[in-house]
Amino acid sequence: MNRRAKNRSARAARLARQQRARANRPLRQEQDQLTHPLLAMELPFSGYLAWIRPETVTLEEGASEEARALYERVQRLGPLYGRRIPVAALYLDSYIQQGQLPVAVPDQPGHAALVPLAELVATTADAGMVAAYRAAHPDLSDDELGLAADEEEAGASVHLLHHHGALVLDDDNVILLSDLV
Repeated sequence: MNRRAKNRSARAARLARQQRARANRPLRQEQDQLTHPLLAMELPFSGYLAWIRPETVTLEEGASEEARALYERVQRLGPLYGRRIPVAALYLDSYIQQGQLPVAVPDQPGHAALVPLAELVATTADAGMVAAYRAAHPDLSDDELGLAADEEEAGASVHLLHHHGALVLDDDNVILLSDLV
């Protein structure tokens, strides 16, 4: 008889845990959206339909060089993007590594120009653009805005701007300056 009571208690405890987990799920999603502006934006572009959780990416023994490079990229981007990395960030990172980024030309739909990384960072650090972005996001510090102090930090600066939604990649993986223009 004690055994049944014990099992009922265990079942009741398990059900209570499951109910608490279900109740916390929307809260977790809201917290993700608060800490990850790209997630909250619900962008229609293909690079934001799939998200990678860095902790779930593993590297098997004997993996190809391409797989190793992808693994290292995801692990490097994890601290910049947090618990979720949009697939678009992988494309952005490859552009940053090349030093040339395809940026949409304003007022010319379908046209893009290759812009050197340093030039893009200088453009996004322009006083007018920073003021506009700061007005849209008054809670962010200079570090969180992704303003690069030097060329070494330029890649991280572009990723932080991307993380905060200041620039996004469209379906052709062309960079669109969102809040800054």
